[in-house]
Amino acid sequence: MVEVAEEAEPGELREAPMPGGSAFVRSLVVAVALAALCPSVLGLLGRWGWLLDLCNHFRFQCLLALTVTTVGLALLRSWRWTSVSFAGLVLNAAFVLPLSLGSPAPAGNGSPTLTVMLFNVNTANRNHAGVLAEIQANAPDVLFVQEVNQAWLNAFEAGLDGYELVVADPRSDNFGIACFVRDASAWPMTVTDSRAFDPTLGVAQVPAIELELDYDGRSIRLLSIHPLPPISLAYARARNATLEAAGAWSARQTTPHLIVGDFNATPWSTAFRDLQADGGLVNSQVGFGRSPTWPAGLGSLGMIPIDHLLHSEALVTVDRQVGAERGSDHRPLVVTLGWRSPADTAE
Repeated sequence: MVEVAEEAEPGELREAPMPGGSAFVRSLVVAVALAALCPSVLGLLGRWGWLLDLCNHFRFQCLLALTVTTVGLALLRSWRWTSVSFAGLVLNAAFVLPLSLGSPAPAGNGSPTLTVMLFNVNTANRNHAGVLAEIQANAPDVLFVQEVNQAWLNAFEAGLDGYELVVADPRSDNFGIACFVRDASAWPMTVTDSRAFDPTLGVAQVPAIELELDYDGRSIRLLSIHPLPPISLAYARARNATLEAAGAWSARQTTPHLIVGDFNATPWSTAFRDLQADGGLVNSQVGFGRSPTWPAGLGSLGMIPIDHLLHSEALVTVDRQVGAERGSDHRPLVVTLGWRSPADTAE
């Protein structure tokens, strides 16, 4: 008996029958697409659960996986699954691509620049010399170091030439913090106020640093935070409390200001987006790409961006770089800022 292939209805797209080997490959590619699509969709519900919000951290990795599966399924002529995979690709691209496609506004003519460096050095890291060399090579004006214990503080004070310690809260856990500035005799800057404090008033019980500078006749305020990582419901709530407090701090400021630190959140997480919106802040990543910083050992494709600098509209990001791996699980972040042209800012 001769089998007659069923004809497709007009306008209907049917997938061609596949031999056994190709069918197995298609099933494997579909499984990969679904594995990337599930967290992509669940992340949209991140406001309603800390585990759901964790899915947002991997937008870039899901984008890569769905790009591969979309191409693979198209080559296999599996059109229905190609369209599903492509929809997931577009969803993640909407989160990731704006960081690369956007561009910052230019700084005003004659605007002085301020270079801020953030380095989560990792409490257990013993590569003091490498970290010090990285700092000296980048020559920041203001340096914030995180995960600082007394051993790290001693190493900085002994080997960090040309810098003065402003304030420090070294700790034996991973939440010590310190701030250094370049020797005031070498540049027109005065520290007018500084303190280490808990912005959550005891909820998170981890320190932050607030700093006020008079830089070349201009006032600027800086806040460095290091929230707890969202590895449990309690820790996620504490992290969110720190980010909420930072947003409230930003909203209170009347002068140019910035917030910098290991946020333990990617720019796609709900808590990060709330901080940016509540504080009226600009993400320094825009125009400079994804800039992943953690975990350093996984390489660029496996890393995620959790070290950040956000700034008020009165400032503009002139340059932004991620430094070299120096034994820490974080790579340092170096951002150079300028003042926006008065005609372009409301501040």
